[in-house]
Amino acid sequence: MGLLFVESLPGPKVFKCGRCKVDSASHDAIISKDFHGRDGRAYLFKSV
Repeated sequence: MGLLFVESLPGPKVFKCGRCKVDSASHDAIISKDFHGRDGRAYLFKSV
């Protein structure tokens, strides 16, 4: 296996993965909070 590189995102509000708790996206990357994915309500981000 290769090496795992984890980068911490700056800012007061950061969204984290529900399973591994790694930083996924910053609050500034939200496009829409009124979005529905396959499993229900979700956020739509411009970059993750």
